[in-house]
Order: sequence, then structure tokens, then C-alpha cells
Amino acid sequence: MPSALSFTTLQAPKDGNTDAEYEDASACGTFAGNAEEGTSPTFVAAVADGASSSVFARQWARLLVDEFVSAPFVDGEAEERIALLGFQWREQVASESLPWYAQEKLAQGAHAALLVVWWDSAARTWSARAIGDACLFILRGNELRHAFPVTRSDAFDNRPVLVSTEAASENAFPLPPFHAAEGAFEDGDRFLLMTDALAAWFLAETEAGNTPWETLPGDQSAFGEWLQSLRADNRMRNDDVTLLVAAVSDDLG
Repeated sequence: MPSALSFTTLQAPKDGNTDAEYEDASACGTFAGNAEEGTSPTFVAAVADGASSSVFARQWARLLVDEFVSAPFVDGEAEERIALLGFQWREQVASESLPWYAQEKLAQGAHAALLVVWWDSAARTWSARAIGDACLFILRGNELRHAFPVTRSDAFDNRPVLVSTEAASENAFPLPPFHAAEGAFEDGDRFLLMTDALAAWFLAETEAGNTPWETLPGDQSAFGEWLQSLRADNRMRNDDVTLLVAAVSDDLG
């Protein structure tokens, strides 16, 4: 029986920054099925974490997630799509007035972690692709069933492999290979897509024998206050945070 997904997105900038300085991005959507062909909808979600060390990382993260929820992910086509996005990014930022030191960084492009997840509602399968340290966690009941692509809290560092706007340029930052994962899902499963600061906390709590998914707030106002408390206690690094939750249900309700 086909399933449906509902999405909830919570986000917050670093403490001390405004919403306009938030450099993550997220998006979700549906690729329509074809009743004549007997195909059901495919759901998709993407999260990107723009690197603060680069310029216009916010714009780059937004371009990435919008692109990969606009059409199905096909292995072998991602490099070309990302190269075209790099050209779009340069067109967007070309007219910006920048000080000399930012102009120098502009030549190095922008960089971001990227996670794309999609669900076949008829086959009841999921697939994920990732570059960098944005993470997917899959919950079934009160159990963590899968972590991807990072599986240990001590595996996060300050120099993750990232997707660059310059992947197709002569001074290239070559596109790293995508990590891949897939599996089957059941009604009631929850998929948590997170950027790195939240994911590192989540894994550390799990390793300590806790159930961090039970403490995640469900609304935006509570989410911001909760993050501030964790940061104040030095339990979470002060960084932009994104949480996108996809919950699976029987589409017949």
C-alpha cells in the first residue's frame, strides 16, 4: 500500500546572528506519479549547510537544495547539475559590491555540505546521497535504526569534504563522490535530516545511552530556546542549525 510523508522544518542561526545571516538551506517536495503508468508519487527532501569560511554560502546552499528537489536524483548526472549551479551562483553574486578581501575569497567560490533523500511511496523504499556532514537518522518506534553518512560523534571536524561552486572551473575543487545509502521504510518511521552541529550532539547523546529524539522540540519557538540552552551549557557548538523531519504514514489515513 502506498505511503505518504509529512514534513516539518525547524531552523535557527548561530547565537548572535540574525535570520538573514543563516547559511543553511532546506527544501522538500513531491515528484508526481502517473496514474496511467501505475506509478505513485516520490517524495524528496534536501538539506545543505553553507560553509561560513566562504562568501555567499547562503546563496549556494539555497541553489543546491532547490535544484535537487526540482527533479529526481540520477547517479551520474549530479556533477553536471552542480556545475550549472556554479554558473548560476556566479551570475547571482557578480553584481555584489564587496571589499577587496571578500573579492579575493569570491574567486575561491562557495562551499556547502549536501544531503538529498527521496522516498518511493509505492515500493516503500528510501535512498540518500550525501557529500559532507549533513546527516540522516532513521527512527522506528523508539529505536535509532540508521545513521548516514556520519555514524560517530568524534568523526565531525572543521574541514569536511564539501560541494563547491568551482567544481567545473579550471581552478577546480573537484566534486567528491557522493556517499550512498538505501533501504525500506514502514508506516510510522521518522527520518531526521540535520546539519552538523545538531547531528554531532544527536550522536553524542545516543552514544551516551540517551534517546535524543525524545527531547527534540516540535515547533519553531521552542526550538530556538532549546538550542540556546544547549549552547549555553557547551553541549552544542554554536552554528546554524537545521532539522527537517519526514514522518511516514499510510496515505489512506
